Amino acid sequence: MFSRAFISIVFIAVAAMSASVKAECDDGTPGYTHIVVSGDTCFDIATEGGISVSRLEAANPGIECDNLQIGDRLCVPRNSAAPSNSTTPNNSTAPSHSAHHNSSHV
Repeated sequence: MFSRAFISIVFIAVAAMSASVKAECDDGTPGYTHIVVSGDTCFDIATEGGISVSRLEAANPGIECDNLQIGDRLCVPRNSAAPSNSTTPNNSTAPSHSAHHNSSHV
């Protein structure tokens, strides 16, 4: 038999996964609508969407990032700077920086 705590955790996890499900915002803007769940911040939502917090705020006039409420619906516009599906070969022969990393420098 499952405990109430386990069922609650599963419910919260499912709600968080389904919080971002559409291919466009409610107003038709390319992107998706994120439904705020407990613990969400504008920074986390913007990072998840690959956009800046200022772009998230611009797409959601009237939303206060310092006072998000569970159930708020935020439009996360598509990142127009996202890479295309085409691939570009990397023909660089320069050594990587990690090969010369000196851990004594901060």
